[in-house]
Amino acid sequence: MTVLQEPVQAAIWQALNHYAYRDAVFLAERLYAEVHSEDALFLLATCYYRSGKPYKAYRLLKGHSCTTPQCKYLLAKCCIDLGNKTDRLAKGSECYQKSLSLNPFLWSPFESLCEIGLMSLLRDMGKGYLALCSYNCKEAIHILSHLPSHHYNTGWVLCHIGRAYFELAEYMQAWCAAGNCFSLQREHDIAIKFFQRAIQVDPNYAYAYTLLGHEFVLTEELERALSCFRNAIRMNPRHYNAWYGLGMIYYKQEKFSLAEMHFQKALHINPQSSVLLCHIGVYALQELEELKQIVPKESLVYFLIGKVYKKLGQTHLALMNFSWAMDLDPKGANNQIKEAIDKRYLPDDEEPVTQEEQISECCPYESVGTDESQASSMTDADDTQLHAVESDEF
Repeated sequence: MTVLQEPVQAAIWQALNHYAYRDAVFLAERLYAEVHSEDALFLLATCYYRSGKPYKAYRLLKGHSCTTPQCKYLLAKCCIDLGNKTDRLAKGSECYQKSLSLNPFLWSPFESLCEIGLMSLLRDMGKGYLALCSYNCKEAIHILSHLPSHHYNTGWVLCHIGRAYFELAEYMQAWCAAGNCFSLQREHDIAIKFFQRAIQVDPNYAYAYTLLGHEFVLTEELERALSCFRNAIRMNPRHYNAWYGLGMIYYKQEKFSLAEMHFQKALHINPQSSVLLCHIGVYALQELEELKQIVPKESLVYFLIGKVYKKLGQTHLALMNFSWAMDLDPKGANNQIKEAIDKRYLPDDEEPVTQEEQISECCPYESVGTDESQASSMTDADDTQLHAVESDEF
């Protein structure tokens, strides 16, 4: 090909000078496939650029290390053109959308929006809005709920989903959707009013109590949050989010035994929750770290810390604590530690703690009933008793 390189280059330049861009691109691609030189690269990029495809020229030059001044200059021109094009597309898109808002029967703006790649999102939003205008509210909710998350969590989408629930007469869900919208904007006081309104519409809606409780946690009104979570559990004893909320409050108050008990209850209802597993693991670590300060040379403490890290998936910390446990037990008096180190993982055949054992450990006293009219003013001890009652039910 080196023999024919100069005639091919001459043919390419002739095609360019006579505006035969397709022929020029074809020949330049053949030449660059055979001769990977900067001259051939520059010639192919020039063909792309002159044929109205600056993005292809940009990608070609950007993908190769360009050292010659002519290649760098052409790359700069491509960047400038593409930057201007991006600005023009944004302004054009805005104009097309405004023209459709003024006259929805115009066809050419739809075509133009499709060509610049925005129509798929607008199409789905338009379908959802059309369904809502036709009072096909369930279909509208279905369509809008499947939008990408960064578009779903915007005021326009959430407001229209709230309106759809309102039209379905599911007013409490509408108020909750609106409250979530304000919560995302960190306007917690307004969100609280919406969740309270949802509870007024349906006093038995457990989810609304839970949402309200989480808002009170964010505003540091912990007593009011406790009342909300307790009411949610009274409405639905298997509402694990409320059990988790109670555990989170007790954790904030450094009532770690109560926190661990409520996290365990939530985890019993939803054992797949990584958030709950993490909170229980952190609680266990705190207890063991305190124990380590009391008995710093007890090998079993380090072994248990290693087990917790293993459950949390932090293998390197688990092995480090296992190694410390072995150093403190060099004669292998504790075979369980040696087995864990030898296998480099924890045995999977450990006997699980039964539900009755958990209850007896966490709640060693009698279970008592809770009067429904006094549920919103329960004490910490009442929470413990409620946990025992609900555990017996399941």
